[in-house]
Amino acid sequence: MKRDMPALPELDNGKQSKRRVTLPCNIDSANQLQSSSHIRLSAEREVSLQHTRASETPGFLMIVGPGEGRIAVDAIHTILRAYPESKIWLRDDCTHDGTFECLKNVADSHPHRIDLVRNSAPMGYKGLPVSVFRSFDRICQSGEQVEMVIKLDPDVLLTGDEIVRFARSKFAEKGPGIIGSYLLSAAKTRRNNTSFCIRLLIDLFPAGFDRHNKVLRFGLPFYAKYLAKAFRNGYLLGRHVLGAFYIVHGDTLRALNNVGFWRSIPELGSREIKWDDALVPIGPYFVGHKLIDLHDQDESRFWIQLKNPIPLSAEEILARRYQAVHPLKNDAAGWEIRARLAEIAPHPPVPAATQ
Repeated sequence: MKRDMPALPELDNGKQSKRRVTLPCNIDSANQLQSSSHIRLSAEREVSLQHTRASETPGFLMIVGPGEGRIAVDAIHTILRAYPESKIWLRDDCTHDGTFECLKNVADSHPHRIDLVRNSAPMGYKGLPVSVFRSFDRICQSGEQVEMVIKLDPDVLLTGDEIVRFARSKFAEKGPGIIGSYLLSAAKTRRNNTSFCIRLLIDLFPAGFDRHNKVLRFGLPFYAKYLAKAFRNGYLLGRHVLGAFYIVHGDTLRALNNVGFWRSIPELGSREIKWDDALVPIGPYFVGHKLIDLHDQDESRFWIQLKNPIPLSAEEILARRYQAVHPLKNDAAGWEIRARLAEIAPHPPVPAATQ
């Protein structure tokens, strides 16, 4: 039998630092990026970049597992080109199939734009919440005053340069929080929270068997202490984001850091909830913020869906002016759509070198 141990703070070489360059902790192996880079930008983009204040820096976060190096680099190049004022945080899940080397190559080329760390041991898909929470904590400890953090999976294809403007508009209308709630799916059908409700209720029982880690665990889950206040502020059990793509407001990110939310997750994560989808949304309500639906009733600029393949052609993606499409896997069908978009898009979303 094994009891949950409290999460250990992820420190930079045993010290907290306000400098941008951070040193590895016991979870992350060292990946100091030294080489210089040059990004070709239009005159308009260059002026925009020069006048971007630190508080207006958008961030991107990606957790990359085995077999995802190629599509991850594809997404990274798109971010570098379409959002030149942004910074990217990457976390490699201790891969040994060449994925980490792919990430390091692109990170070495853009040391001021990309922060790359590596888990010391594979967390796997079921350990994704631990990787996500630690990554949000790392961003907070970096000293970067990001305006927002766009968390996306490697199989999300970015097809436009309007995501940051979209998020700014949404946050201006709704206030700080997380964009990425899915009361409606991309196909405008109602989503059901029942499965997450059931798992959360099971997780809140003070004893149970962790099937993923194969241990009997006792005690309330790490997030239990946040629930009462979250409920008072409007949180509904089972309300979730879709972990493939959501956007965290910078004020929400820092408010959750101030209350220790990102560092509260234990080494084994939750006993029953093995996805960040249902865990991250508890946070904003605890600090008085909210979840914001990604899809509008009348129009959506995103196709974020659960099942592969997506029922869209490259022509339909462009015609509907989608900004992000998911899932576009690292398979023949996924690369066929990427190649077709590169042919017909005014500004190809995928640099030819990455194909």
